[in-house]
Amino acid sequence: MVNNLLSWLYSNGYYSILKVIIKIMYFLRGDQLSDVGYDKGLRLWYFVVNGFFIWSTGPGWIASLHYLHQRLTYYFCFYYLPKEGDVVIDIGAGIGEEVLSLSNLVGKHGKILAIEATPRISKALLLLKEKNSLDNTTVINAAINNLDEKIRVEDDIEGYVANTVSNRNSHTSLAIDGITFDSLIKKEKIKRIDFLKVNIEGAEQLLIQGMRDSIVLVRNLAISCHDFRFLKGESEFYRTKDIVTKFLIERDFEINQRSTGDTLVDHIVYARNKKLQG
Repeated sequence: MVNNLLSWLYSNGYYSILKVIIKIMYFLRGDQLSDVGYDKGLRLWYFVVNGFFIWSTGPGWIASLHYLHQRLTYYFCFYYLPKEGDVVIDIGAGIGEEVLSLSNLVGKHGKILAIEATPRISKALLLLKEKNSLDNTTVINAAINNLDEKIRVEDDIEGYVANTVSNRNSHTSLAIDGITFDSLIKKEKIKRIDFLKVNIEGAEQLLIQGMRDSIVLVRNLAISCHDFRFLKGESEFYRTKDIVTKFLIERDFEINQRSTGDTLVDHIVYARNKKLQG
């Protein structure tokens, strides 16, 4: 309801009123909002909250580093929270919701590799890196694939969270450079991976097909599987949880899964490499 009101104010040109309302909402929450606006080219809202530049898909009031950190720990880092000096790879980094918090966690001696397939969203991610001076973060615009070849990816006109691999040649799909995880690791000269976070809308099955050599470098991971999209009537492509779990078990990973009633959480496969612990 409130987001709809804020959107209406913006679309009807009441920008100054919108900005005042949002600033009041942040002030009441105890946060300092120094800037807010909408990037028409990227189709995203931006907020500068407590000194951090944050993207959002809507003109709401939830953006803050504290909120993003809570989401990171609840969804992806429930079993392993990266620490100072860690090497982290974020595949499907989106607009940087997790990147900002992960960069803060690993510090100046750590490294974040943020992979995003959609050029529009990758550009937003790069701007997030620059605006927040994330010197430990490298942004790569590529689609993780099972082969080093072009692959089509959807770019949702209204948002980005459901962007996925597509076999359609439509006005919303783009041909993107595809790269296997093995090739990526070799190209970036990565020697260890303390934490791997994956959220790529079904393409996790393509990921594991192309990481047969480099999987041994991964210590901890969280892979978001998307069977819930299959259960809602979408393609068999999204039925990945059993495939991912089997792949990891065969490579001596200890599997953890949760049963919370939250569909997104319950379809995340958490795992730790038993050979690299201790």
